[in-house]
Formats: sequence, C-alpha cells, structure tokens
Amino acid sequence: MGAVLPALALLAVVVGAGGMFRLSLLARVDDGLLAQAAAESVSLFDGGRNAHLHGDRSPIEAARRAAARSALYDPAGARVHVTGVARDFPARWEGTPPVVPEFRTRDGGASRELQTGLPGAEGTYRLVMRASLAGLQATMTAYWLITGLLSLGVLAVLGVLQTMHAWRLEARVRRLAEHVHRVREGDLAARPAPDGGADVIGRLRDDVAETTARLQAARRARERLVADAAHELRT
Repeated sequence: MGAVLPALALLAVVVGAGGMFRLSLLARVDDGLLAQAAAESVSLFDGGRNAHLHGDRSPIEAARRAAARSALYDPAGARVHVTGVARDFPARWEGTPPVVPEFRTRDGGASRELQTGLPGAEGTYRLVMRASLAGLQATMTAYWLITGLLSLGVLAVLGVLQTMHAWRLEARVRRLAEHVHRVREGDLAARPAPDGGADVIGRLRDDVAETTARLQAARRARERLVADAAHELRT
C-alpha cells in the first residue's frame, strides 16, 4: 500500500504533463498555420487579378514539403486554387467564411485544419489549410515511451527502498518481540538488542529495556525480602 499512493501521484503527474505538452505542441502547429495564412493573405492577388496560393511555389524544397496543404475558395464557394492533393478538398464549400481563424483537429487526429476568411475585391474568400500531425504524434509517442520507462525506473527504485525499509522495521520489531517472549518466560537478565533508532520503535525499545531492568530490580528486592524473612524465622 505504501507504494500505491506515490505510484498514483507519479502517474497523475506524467499524464497531466503529457496533456499540457500535447497542447503546447498543438499550439505551435496552430501558430505555423496562422503564419502561413498571414503570408498567403498579403500575397493573394500578387502577379495579377486571379487569387492564388504560394505554398507549392517556394524555391526551397524543404519549405514546400513543410507547407500545409491549402485550398482557396472564391466568394461564391468555388475552389479556385489548391496546393497538395486536390481530392483532399471539395470542389465547392458552401457557407460564409469565418471572420476570425478557426482551428479543429480532423481525420481522427491525423491533421489540424485552419479556416479563415480573406477579403478580396469581389468579396470574402475562404482559405482552408491542413497540416499533418504525424510529427506531433511521433513526438508524443517518444514522450510516453521515455516518461513511461523513467516512471518504471523510479517506481522500481522506490519499491526496492520501501522493501528494504520494511525489512529493517520488521527486524527491529521482531527483536523486541523476542525479548518480550524471554521476559514472559522469566528471563529478566537479558536486555533488548541495541537499536540506535530515534523513532517510535527506538523509544519503545528504550522503554522496554527500562521496564525489564525495573522488573529485575523488583525481583531481586523481593528475593532479598524473602531471604531475610526466612533468616529471621530460623533465628
């Protein structure tokens, strides 16, 4: 029972920290989506009148791979540009684009989506961006693995220390029990084994030793009294 409460406390800390860590990672993904959306909004109509996106046009290959999949819808709801795989986005998106950016997790937790409205000459365009959460999931898997192994190690060390402590307490109590058994059998000459502890068991050992000494002194006084009385009776 002694190890159950620390184990539960450690589990609560690990799970709570994992939840906050995931929220922090998700916030970084949202920040990345928001930054890419901001970049697209200022260059939506550059190079001509047709609205277009730039996520797949970066000269930096790593930036193209890291860019979120995006789709742009005109004020009528028709898809006018898409980066990535076109089938990931419907050809039309009905409804009014959100005024402020909206985030949601989709595809069973596999991706994070941002939707926001971008003002244009003909009306408000809808920008939809989706970022993969595979990196976040891999990071969380590593987190759970590492913290799980560390927690098991801590619990193992804690279990060993508690077991050793329990064995020591048992040995101290057992020595007292053996002494009490000898006293019950009439052996008042013996004393409890030295304990050296300053806790309640150590104080109990000292009290038992003092009580045994007093019992021995009382027995000797009684034996002297009986001997003196017998001497007086003989004389």
